[in-house]
Amino acid sequence: MRMSVYLVHLADVPESSDPIFTAEERRYCDTRHDPASSLAGRYAAKRAAVKALNLPVDTPLDRFEVMRKQGRAPRLLIHDVPKREAYVSLSHSGDYAVAMVVVELE
Repeated sequence: MRMSVYLVHLADVPESSDPIFTAEERRYCDTRHDPASSLAGRYAAKRAAVKALNLPVDTPLDRFEVMRKQGRAPRLLIHDVPKREAYVSLSHSGDYAVAMVVVELE
């Protein structure tokens, strides 16, 4: 098992139109009270996943997608890796968002 935490300042998060965010991620964030903070949490989760998996810093972030079903905790889907998901916890306050990712290794 590996884990990582990533803290991001909202000003450092790419625009919602950036291709690192999926249409579903954008759609979900647009329904939230503070869409920018929700998007920042997803960005932090993707960055934390790169660290947890010990991948190169320039790994494309579109390989990761934060999925959420109503009433359930979010999960991080890792595309191009069969049946790989990670646990994720997201939070934001003020100008910052943070994510913790836990990946179970086989």
